[in-house]
Amino acid sequence: MSNNNITRDKGPGNPPSILEIAIVLLDSFCDGAQTRDGKGFNKIDAPVGHRLAGKFWLRKKWTSAEIHTARRLVRKYSKQLSDIGYNIDDILGSPDSNPDAAGDIMGLVDRSDLLLSSDGEAFTVIDVGKRREVCFLSSSSFGDWLRLEYHEVYGSIPGRFQIDDAIRIMIAMAKKYGDKRPVFRRVAEHDGAICIDLCNEDGQCVKVTAEGWSVLDEPPVFFVRSKDMGPLPIPVRNAGIRALRPFLNVASDDEFRLIVAWLVYSLRPKGPFPLLFLRSGQGSGKTSMSRVIRDLVDPANSELSSPPKDDRDLAVMAQHSYVVAIDNASSLTSWLSDALCRMCTGSTLKTRALYTNDDLVTLRMYCPVIVNSIEDSIGREDLRDRSIVIDLPRLENSCSQDSFRDDFIKAWAGIFAALLDGLKTALCNRPKVQVSPLPRMADFALFGTAMESAFGWQDGSFMAAYRANICGAAIETVDGSSIGTAIVEFARKVRHWEGTPTQLLRELQPYCPNRQDPGWPKSANQLSRSLNRLEKDLRAAGLEYKRYRRKTRTISIDYIGDPEPQLPLLSSSVDASMEIGPSTTPESHDKLGVTAGIDGIDAPSCRREKEPDIDHWDVDDGEDEEDNYYREDSNGTIVVIDDSRC
Repeated sequence: MSNNNITRDKGPGNPPSILEIAIVLLDSFCDGAQTRDGKGFNKIDAPVGHRLAGKFWLRKKWTSAEIHTARRLVRKYSKQLSDIGYNIDDILGSPDSNPDAAGDIMGLVDRSDLLLSSDGEAFTVIDVGKRREVCFLSSSSFGDWLRLEYHEVYGSIPGRFQIDDAIRIMIAMAKKYGDKRPVFRRVAEHDGAICIDLCNEDGQCVKVTAEGWSVLDEPPVFFVRSKDMGPLPIPVRNAGIRALRPFLNVASDDEFRLIVAWLVYSLRPKGPFPLLFLRSGQGSGKTSMSRVIRDLVDPANSELSSPPKDDRDLAVMAQHSYVVAIDNASSLTSWLSDALCRMCTGSTLKTRALYTNDDLVTLRMYCPVIVNSIEDSIGREDLRDRSIVIDLPRLENSCSQDSFRDDFIKAWAGIFAALLDGLKTALCNRPKVQVSPLPRMADFALFGTAMESAFGWQDGSFMAAYRANICGAAIETVDGSSIGTAIVEFARKVRHWEGTPTQLLRELQPYCPNRQDPGWPKSANQLSRSLNRLEKDLRAAGLEYKRYRRKTRTISIDYIGDPEPQLPLLSSSVDASMEIGPSTTPESHDKLGVTAGIDGIDAPSCRREKEPDIDHWDVDDGEDEEDNYYREDSNGTIVVIDDSRC
């Protein structure tokens, strides 16, 4: 076909010529008449270029004069085309080239199937076997599909640059004219129901509502799958949640309840998600247990991930999985703790696209996270507040990996069905459930309480277990902090103390075993910041910590005694304000060293003290004693004189 004779009769969908593609690409850039960025047509050529591109979109042929004009524009803007991978000789007709190959490739995809995700990424839907599959246009899988389709239609192999050319124009078309549709990975919400992609060859999904759940052959939403995502089994109602117990090496019923609640809560697309932290020494089966928990929500074809090196590595993990499972995290650095916090609560990472100077890529970081480690420390206090910490006992009698995996595969479908029953029950009861007071992960607390009846748990048993876990984590935070340990010892000795941060720092010096400890505050301001971070944890450790301002910044510390376990005040749709006592049921261990029997067992919690009335002050002002921007009036009320310093 001659380059001077543009027709649309070659190949499926009457594809455009490469000359048309070049003009449309130039037109897709920012208008040079409006922005001097070196891209697109300049002010003089913009009207002509827009008219040529407009006739293309209207499926109108160019005249001979317009073809000549288009070729002139291609020569003039050859530098721009070359920067995006186009060869001027290919466009204008080299004897050794096939200028229409890119257009033929584009004809394999209907223009109406070029769509745009909610995140602004171009995608289409292709036929793969018995199912329709969502493919991002920039993915390698879509390029492979194009090559195969082209070979089957035309009997030849397209060039790499021709494939790249076709994909680039399709991405431009999708971004400019494609309909915006939401795309989900593994779990989606649709019309009040939750849809879970089974990722099997038949393209099925599970739809869960407050009335029940069922398996659908055709998902009502767009699911995207990565190469690493594995299939979930078709659920079978042949077992209850007890079938999961032999595969979890937990020491108590409380911890089992927390893991079950985490699993059910992860089968919904919205968080915030609590981080599941499995902690143990060697020989506890933490890796196998992490794999079981991950596979019940988001099976993967690969093994568990090693700790990421930076934010980008962590974000890439989240792009290819719905559940991120990190194995053997020897230590959680400050940046990793912060990144995991953002991932559990929802965040995005904007980074430069590879091999580009100005193109940005937005990586979404929002998914459930599992971390197992030998280390005792979970990291920063804000991550601990968002975590469920499970201490795994050492296995006395273990079994082979193969037999363990075979047993799990046999029970997999039944356990998955039990989790779906819990999700259905939680959706039904959630609007009627109330918990007071709510912890930091409030949605998780309400959802966990709403699912209790599905598993035969006593009302309030989940919250009792959750509050006990929070309390234990808070006490560990204090014990792991040099300033926390010092102030607890000091408070136990003096019972009551009141003074300025500077005075308190002097009082605490004898309780610091190592003055070179990097965590030990070097100034009164650093002490104030450390105590502010530990405030809730100190309350759990039996200290009443208050700060206020009169003439100077003042701290008061009262030792109220070691906390005693007790249950929180709960109200639910079944029995409001029901008090539950601590567990007294003895534990029995099976061959894997885990506890059997879960129903009807209550768990202790920690005492919650009344929230203190707090007047916050500026801890970064560098002042330790007198400040002149607060005063106390005749009634004892604190008033701000100069609020610009607050």
